[in-house]
Amino acid sequence: MRTTLYSLVSLVAPLVILVGCADEPSLSSGVPYFNEATLTPLWVRADSVEKVITHRIGDFSLQDQDGEGFTQSAMEGKITVVDFFFTSCPGICPILSKNMARIQDSLKGEDGLLLLSYSVTPEADSVPILKKYAEAQGAIEGTWYLLTGNKSEIYGLARESFFANVDTGADAFLHTELFYLIDEDRHIRGVYNGTLGTDVVRLVEDIRMLRRGE
Repeated sequence: MRTTLYSLVSLVAPLVILVGCADEPSLSSGVPYFNEATLTPLWVRADSVEKVITHRIGDFSLQDQDGEGFTQSAMEGKITVVDFFFTSCPGICPILSKNMARIQDSLKGEDGLLLLSYSVTPEADSVPILKKYAEAQGAIEGTWYLLTGNKSEIYGLARESFFANVDTGADAFLHTELFYLIDEDRHIRGVYNGTLGTDVVRLVEDIRMLRRGE
């Protein structure tokens, strides 16, 4: 159901922008914000963001594929793309990782980009396993981080900060095909189907729009 919703949002977004600009002076074109669990896009003028947008990605403390500590502070001042995966996944995860690599390659050499892949089976995805997986995917050091750590912390972050699988039980296995675009202030600015090439292209375009301040 959510995948269908995101596809519809991408199709009607231009119309929503035009209606918003005509009827609501506080709205403007550009990359929207996502402020609550329905993941409804909001176009907000820069001078209204602090009043209207209250949601930010929460704090966390995990380990990357090199065994180094990794926290939310690494996201400050950077545009971040996030997904949730596990290395033994036979289904959508290889596609997600392939498309993460596409994003990395499309923006290679550009400063201020961060890619984060959170393992949803951290008890199985140890640091050495993540390191091997990262090397197989061509993860560039300093750009793409694969994260592991406390399972309850990762699941809480996924559901509370990214609104992932919020319609399932707290103990349900976390599995989502979504990519999330996060801005320099840890606001959600985009939600995409990470298995679709068209959404990956749109994601890269949105990153470039954010960099231009649109």
